[in-house]
Amino acid sequence: MTLPSGLSAAVDARQERFLAELEALVNIDCGSYTPDGVNQVAAVVAGSLTDLGAVVERIALEPAEGEPRLGDLVVGRLEGGGPRLLLIGHMDTVFEPGTVAQRPFRREGERARGPGVMPWRRSGRWARTHR
Repeated sequence: MTLPSGLSAAVDARQERFLAELEALVNIDCGSYTPDGVNQVAAVVAGSLTDLGAVVERIALEPAEGEPRLGDLVVGRLEGGGPRLLLIGHMDTVFEPGTVAQRPFRREGERARGPGVMPWRRSGRWARTHR
């Protein structure tokens, strides 16, 4: 796929920042049932949304009786006159605690590798960086 030249230039100009932010997110152990790790990711996401000028709300989830505690939800709202857009993502991975120590973020040429590189983290960082 070929990007329009203006978008391609914007992506190139922000690539190192994007990769640094991606590395920070990928190097957090945040399995589904690792709420402290998920909340670390939530703090990064909330900070990014705040940097964009969003009003951010973190919502702690109260588990039902007998259910495990999960990480917070993050809701960010930006006001504007354009069409409404809803972005939804998850902040957990399927990996057990300790996975990051075994397989931390790394770059192999043009590829980034590590737990959670492929899901929303990559696209979420891209969308945030290229607003």
